[in-house]
Amino acid sequence: WMGIFCQATISILLLISAFTDPGIIPRQRQVKNPKFLKRRTSFRLKYYRMIEFNGVLQRMKYCPTCHIFRPPRTSHCVVCDNCVEVFDHHCPWIGNCVGKRNYKYFFALLNLASLYSLFALAISITHILMVAADLQDEDSSLSGGDAFLQAVAREPVSAVLTVLTFLTSIFVGILTSFHIYLVSTGQTTNEKLKGTFDTVSGNPYSAGNCLTNC
Repeated sequence: WMGIFCQATISILLLISAFTDPGIIPRQRQVKNPKFLKRRTSFRLKYYRMIEFNGVLQRMKYCPTCHIFRPPRTSHCVVCDNCVEVFDHHCPWIGNCVGKRNYKYFFALLNLASLYSLFALAISITHILMVAADLQDEDSSLSGGDAFLQAVAREPVSAVLTVLTFLTSIFVGILTSFHIYLVSTGQTTNEKLKGTFDTVSGNPYSAGNCLTNC
């Protein structure tokens, strides 16, 4: 029942993360100030507006695609071609951006997937060890290593699951640990990779710990 519950919950969180609006900011079809665009000498020329948040100046960059000044922590996703509020990253596994409105579901998905991978790994290893113990009971001359190898040969499904869940636990575990760090420091993946808050002024959006930043 635990496995069924975890699989069902993971599937639900996956669907919610995939189909929830990540925080797309509607485009402005017409620029309110046409003179603003006339002053542009190059597509690469950047225009900014500055605002202050918790004593730290934040830059609002103009998006030439959406025709808006992007709020702080907003970034334009090149895959979705939309400006996403509190943009974390575009996740190919869910086929959607991860942002302000669906990050909590994505974060819960990672944590539960990590726990479920470890649970499946423990069950697979335990099953092989139990079979090995039964083999030793039947033949006392078998060493522990020989009994284990025979158990692996007798239960190939459990052996394959052990390898797969071990690799999955490493991959998902590293990703989950990284996002726990991001939440605890009040950052997004995009901000961490860009080093947005690696300055003396620090991060004005961090409340100081993982629980309050959630």
